Amino acid sequence: TTGYAGEGEGAPYREPNPYGKWVYALSNADLLERDADREVLTALARRKLEDPDAGVDDLLHQLGPSGRAVHEFIANTNPQHVRALIEALPDAVRGDIKALDLAARDLSALEADVILIHGRGDDIIPYTESVALAGALPPGQAELYLLEGLQHVDREFSGADGWRLWQALYALLSYRL
Repeated sequence: TTGYAGEGEGAPYREPNPYGKWVYALSNADLLERDADREVLTALARRKLEDPDAGVDDLLHQLGPSGRAVHEFIANTNPQHVRALIEALPDAVRGDIKALDLAARDLSALEADVILIHGRGDDIIPYTESVALAGALPPGQAELYLLEGLQHVDREFSGADGWRLWQALYALLSYRL
């Protein structure tokens, strides 16, 4: 949500994609206990998806502590606040984050070969997450293809990116079970 990929001085920065933030809010609204928080966070996220510059002050004051915690996490731009904001999230939201955190898992027992394709230009999930995942897998088990222009859900490629994508596809199609 902050645009920084990692912590500390010198962490790579890319302007966060507002779309990704508000889709995240929508996908987590159902995890809130209070009906009112679910409804207000959903309305707020839909308004921001329609117009990222839309005002939401009329909705913010209607949020209870859990809904406000989710909003503060999403709206945060300071990487130093992330850990505290995650700790303030409702248990169900924090549980989902923990379940998706592969850095906390021992992947050494994974027997699958992994092909990762990630764009350096992805403004929703930093490419450094795929670099970290490849590094967490046993040596030789992951093939990482970094594309220069690929956004989060692009379907059009050009130049060297087309070649790298073709290489990834070739690796996949060459795989024998």
